[in-house]
Amino acid sequence: MSSLSNDDPEVGVGYHRPSKDINHGKRLLPQVLDKIAAEDPDHLIGIIADPGTMPNLTFTSLSSSQMANAVNFTSQWLCQLLDKDPYETIAFIGVQDYRYWIIVLAAMKSGHPLLFASPRNAIVNNVSLLNATNCDVVFYSGGGSPLEAHVKGIQNTISGLRIHEIPSLEQMVAVKSSHYPYNKTFDEAKNDTVLFLHTSGSTGNPKPIRINNAFIARVGCDDLVPVPPGRVLAASNLAKKKGLSYLGAPLFHISGLCTMTIALYRMNTTVVGPIDRPPSADVACAIVRSIKLTAISAVPFIHDAIFGANGEELKDRLTGLHHVNSFGGPLRRETGRWCAENLPNTVLWQGYGMTENSVLAMLVPPRSHWHCFEFHPTLGPSMERISPTSDLYEVVFRRHPDPKFSWIHNVFEVYPRLDEWRSGDLFRRCKDEGFEHLWEHEGRIDDIMILSNGAKVNPLHIEAKLMGQPTLKGCVMFGDGHTACGMLVEPNQPGISKEELLNSVWAAIEEVNMLVPQRARVLKSLIVVVSAEKPLTRSPKGIPVRKMSLMLYEAEIQEAYREAGYV
Repeated sequence: MSSLSNDDPEVGVGYHRPSKDINHGKRLLPQVLDKIAAEDPDHLIGIIADPGTMPNLTFTSLSSSQMANAVNFTSQWLCQLLDKDPYETIAFIGVQDYRYWIIVLAAMKSGHPLLFASPRNAIVNNVSLLNATNCDVVFYSGGGSPLEAHVKGIQNTISGLRIHEIPSLEQMVAVKSSHYPYNKTFDEAKNDTVLFLHTSGSTGNPKPIRINNAFIARVGCDDLVPVPPGRVLAASNLAKKKGLSYLGAPLFHISGLCTMTIALYRMNTTVVGPIDRPPSADVACAIVRSIKLTAISAVPFIHDAIFGANGEELKDRLTGLHHVNSFGGPLRRETGRWCAENLPNTVLWQGYGMTENSVLAMLVPPRSHWHCFEFHPTLGPSMERISPTSDLYEVVFRRHPDPKFSWIHNVFEVYPRLDEWRSGDLFRRCKDEGFEHLWEHEGRIDDIMILSNGAKVNPLHIEAKLMGQPTLKGCVMFGDGHTACGMLVEPNQPGISKEELLNSVWAAIEEVNMLVPQRARVLKSLIVVVSAEKPLTRSPKGIPVRKMSLMLYEAEIQEAYREAGYV
């Protein structure tokens, strides 16, 4: 693997014109893989770090021919187990390896809708998802992983649930299998439900999101998006053919699905960490040291580790990056500023999307305003002021009036009976002169706190500015229904006392307090320290889930208000 390099002379090229011999938006993934395997059998689909090799990583690669064989093997294996009903929904709960991609394609070939149930979910949440999708078969990756106990816990809850350990990746690749055909046309297959992803569960039980072939094929339409002269599209066509892109996010998430489609549609190579470790700062930095990457796509804390804490040390390894994409939450200003100043030839952008709609095709904002979002000037979405006096706007999706762009918003594949879908995401216009067409993310409508005096507070203003404090793993503001605001603070260091933690972060809190109105300031007496035994509830992207975290600490929050004399 040491021979992998980033010497492609096209680094820095942002937009490629659509190829006339590709049927953009109408390609089915199993057929795309079979075509690549036939024409370029040694092309690397993925590279995975070997377990137990930190910090001096070694890697195992997965070629197109190996993956095609693994898909054929798994398709036949599924059919042998599930011959009673070729259309029954099955679920997969796995470790972070390419079996996620293999079982997706095998389920497509064998006709089984597939549910990705997060291995990080509580048992009760995965039970809810299985019931909601009428699924009574769960596959899992064992090999001594703790997932077996999790799956057996689900089985003890659902009467008649069948569970099966999936073969190892090595077996899928090694056992030579005959071709398993998938001969549907796109028109025949476009409405087939092939996958269920799910929401984070921030407002209750996670909800399954139905994904069909048309939804997946949408990524292949990015080449059809009109690009204003001199601009760069912030979309999948930034991925370089044969480029090595590190994914710092879970494969069971919408980001994992998008990465798979990019890997196949663009012949890009995805790099992931070892199965014995979740995406983490240490893993990400070890991968950067080991492989000359062309791109990094990750949640913010991964970027903070690579470019923030370790940027100077890793600079020589980062200067050849074609693009850097952050998603899932706001990127710290210090991290983005370092990239903008030290990686002049790298496209820096933040992705915006959601499970229901995937990732939007946008424009890369000017480098001076990397932290802003620039929505496509003609394809949308719509931005609607939440009230006549507010400077906050909600992102709203409507069907595009031009039939040639009917594919632009995936949410109408998920909800085909709707003509409008309101995202709940809030943005504010950039106030800098000449940049009013740019937007800054301001959180969600359901994040807005309403104090007992009717005043409204956006907690993101403080929470985002505290990201990156070395002693903080996370923080969540509270104040709904009260006259003063407080905060849950989760220490990044085990064993640190409340006094030590407050001493380390209070100066930073005071600093951000001065940037917000009096009503929105965090009081020192209303800070609640999160215990190691009861960590903040987090989404698959690693972001604290507000409602669930506040429910978890409801008693402690009320006690803090009583002790501070606010009850």
